[in-house]
Amino acid sequence: MSESNVIWQSQLNKARIAYDSLLTRFSDVLAGSDALKQVLKDFPVKITPYYLDLINKTGKTGPIAKQVLPSVAELEAVSGTSPDPLHETQFMPVPGLLHKYSNRVLVLLTQTCAVHCRFCFRRHALKNNLKTMLPANLEKIADYIRVHKEVSEVILSGGDPLTLASEAIDHTLRLFSGIPHIRTFRIHTKIPAVLPERITKDLIEILSRYKTMWIVTHFNHPYELTSQVIEVCAAMINHGLPLLNQTVLLKNVNDNVDTLRDLFLGLIQLRIKPYYLHLLDAVAGASHFGVEEMKAVNLLKMLNKNLPGYAVPVLVKEIPGRSGKTPIF
Repeated sequence: MSESNVIWQSQLNKARIAYDSLLTRFSDVLAGSDALKQVLKDFPVKITPYYLDLINKTGKTGPIAKQVLPSVAELEAVSGTSPDPLHETQFMPVPGLLHKYSNRVLVLLTQTCAVHCRFCFRRHALKNNLKTMLPANLEKIADYIRVHKEVSEVILSGGDPLTLASEAIDHTLRLFSGIPHIRTFRIHTKIPAVLPERITKDLIEILSRYKTMWIVTHFNHPYELTSQVIEVCAAMINHGLPLLNQTVLLKNVNDNVDTLRDLFLGLIQLRIKPYYLHLLDAVAGASHFGVEEMKAVNLLKMLNKNLPGYAVPVLVKEIPGRSGKTPIF
């Protein structure tokens, strides 16, 4: 195992934070209670040492901390929310495979993330923190794709697929790459934002050798665009891996025009295309992050006046039962 692999795997192993340790670290902003214990039971806290350091630099009540620190508001029962807000289970012909769109499939390669975003729409599936899918499922998924020749793109998601060992990622890509009608791959990952040490030379070499590969990152705030992030994103792009970014619009985190402008300008300076700005999905436990649709539209109108068109993402929301994301603006 190389030294770079030791670093990122050590960070990943240290990411889960127990209740007592959490209170010790954040005693000035978190009060211990039975309610908070229940929150952690429902959805454990995971924060990488790298992201903890970023919290220390940007404030324990700042926009980075708000994304990953638990709140008793997560226990509030809000009408219209659901553990499965996108009704994904009805689009799963094989365990771990979502075939929601006719020409592409999404493979939930793992249920492990480097951090637990408190607004995650799959938070109820992730709480068990399973490390990988069964190899048998992967073969069944490949068999399904071979039969469905209308599928031309495989999207690797989870959890976060880049939490897997490089060998496992290589095996998965090799398996799907051998299917003649697969033309492109996409990987959805938050790793560059929360564990940039994971973007090693060997990983980049693996990702760049398979067909057309797109990496979709997840940056929500300009504070996340650190010097380490700049370095690893440049390394991926310079090896022929184009980067897109999806941002979730979050109350008291990035729901103002200055923050979004700085984020999107920062991304295009890194050669990352702002792709989607998501309205929050109606997942149980995350309603306190919601931003009203009209406010979101007004933010996009202001951004259009101040940014070049290629720096402004499409504002979208997911509506269960529809075959794609619904553009709002």
